[in-house]
Amino acid sequence: MDRDGVINEDHGWVGTRERFHWTSNLFGALRRLTDLGYHIFIVTNQSGIARGFYTKTDLHDLMTWVVDEIRKHGGTIDDWRFCPFHPNASIEQYRKTSN
Repeated sequence: MDRDGVINEDHGWVGTRERFHWTSNLFGALRRLTDLGYHIFIVTNQSGIARGFYTKTDLHDLMTWVVDEIRKHGGTIDDWRFCPFHPNASIEQYRKTSN
């Protein structure tokens, strides 16, 4: 599953709990998928890291909380992955085009 727009409302560059708002009916849907035996993975482009809006640590802290909250509501996230790169990044180490 994509994160922004699926798991949470897409406000652009959501890297902290303060900006994170769950989408409607998410917990019930993830609980149902979990009960049906599906493996659930989250993938997300996070160019906010490349732009300097938040750090990898901020994202990891947020996603730890996200996974914990989903589990509290009966769902499971088997894994999550992210891409921090952007071709016009303000932080040089993240300036690249990624496939």
